[in-house]
Amino acid sequence: MDKQICLVTGASSGIGKATAALLAANGYAVYGTSRSVAPGTIEEKDGIKMIGLDVTDESSVNGAVSLVLSAEGRIDVLVNNAGSGVSGPIEETGLASLAAQMDVNFMGAVRVCKAVLPPMRANGGGRIVNIGSVASTAAIPFQSMYSASKAALRLFTDGLSLEVRPFGIQCCVVEPGDTKTAFTDRRVKSDVNESSPYAERCARSVSKMEHDERSGAPPEAVAKVICRVISKKKMPRRKTVGFGYKCITFFCKVAPLRLKLYVIEKIYG
Repeated sequence: MDKQICLVTGASSGIGKATAALLAANGYAVYGTSRSVAPGTIEEKDGIKMIGLDVTDESSVNGAVSLVLSAEGRIDVLVNNAGSGVSGPIEETGLASLAAQMDVNFMGAVRVCKAVLPPMRANGGGRIVNIGSVASTAAIPFQSMYSASKAALRLFTDGLSLEVRPFGIQCCVVEPGDTKTAFTDRRVKSDVNESSPYAERCARSVSKMEHDERSGAPPEAVAKVICRVISKKKMPRRKTVGFGYKCITFFCKVAPLRLKLYVIEKIYG
């Protein structure tokens, strides 16, 4: 059987890089994307073909997908991993930063899905894995827009899976918890003045987030789950990474909202 052609966005570091490497090691032909690669070019590195793609730019997305199709003729698997983080009080965070968060984490995934769906449909099927977050279920204060973007991605994936199922295309959202990657250091933090009524609580919450992330699972652990999901004959619609986070997700589903928010506030407030 021909190698499965896989496109992984945000593959220059973290979960995306680990996923691309593991897929390549398991016999997939992997195209990873990075904004640092010149558009229209392919740079081979460690068995992965890296191409330029900016998920916020529709022409960049379409160009990257066309480049893969020109080289391989099809795309069998898409892993939508590219994302970013913004932290700070909603009241004191600029609207441009908030909109950019949604543009990267949600609309970016939508753009890539739209670009790969026609060739997948024409080829008789495909698999789409969108990388969400446990934060979509347990909304985190001072990271509200990140949680919102991942919650939107989760429901988008649910709806998309119903639309494309008749064409043999399966969709899944994989939801990691805290993971030790460069994402933590790259988070964009709002400039919160010391006199802000949010200053102390925001600093405490963000510090807690950063500590948990730096103490979290390695990206390779998440990559293993993603690869297992892709290899299944029938992908699950949703997959939470790690037993502890499965418990948290379950608690958030069954607990009364007041109790859920109380617990989150005690942890991050």
